[in-house]
Amino acid sequence: MGCVMQINSAVPNALNTSLQGMQRSSQQVTTASETIARGSVGNGAHNVEALVALVEGEQAYGANVKAFATSSRMLGVLLDTEA
Repeated sequence: MGCVMQINSAVPNALNTSLQGMQRSSQQVTTASETIARGSVGNGAHNVEALVALVEGEQAYGANVKAFATSSRMLGVLLDTEA
């Protein structure tokens, strides 16, 4: 029973961490997109950095979505097990 309680508290923490990660990644994508939109043709290095940040943000968002989905499924299994 003690192990189940530890897992139950870990799953909501994982859900919250994933949501926070999605918010941070979304902000990164927004910032990078704004930088690219404001960018000038003559500032190639700055544009490349913004493009890299954009791709990183997209990938981080996707990873957090997968972590959230996995945690959500775990919570569902735990609730089904305890019911």
